[in-house]
Amino acid sequence: MVVDESIAINGQKLLLTLGVPSEHQGRPLRHEDVTVLDMSVSKGFNGDDVQDRIKAAEKSAGSDSDYIISDKGHNLVKGITGSGHIYHADISHSMGVIL
Repeated sequence: MVVDESIAINGQKLLLTLGVPSEHQGRPLRHEDVTVLDMSVSKGFNGDDVQDRIKAAEKSAGSDSDYIISDKGHNLVKGITGSGHIYHADISHSMGVIL
């Protein structure tokens, strides 16, 4: 699962939850591999909100996630770890910090 929160646009943020295969497919991820599980709009999302949306996304998918990938937003990390999932930082944000 991938969870990301957008920057604010007109005072609103988007929390997007995507389903992706948890096991390596032996090739780069393709558009058809990705499923939108949940989209929520709000002025902001705290850790509890993120946790609730993760639960809703898993219900939509019909299964629990093996792990969740996200950037290091405090609210996202709090929601992911609070839901009991393994958290992995996304590589693009991690490499951006190095640069």
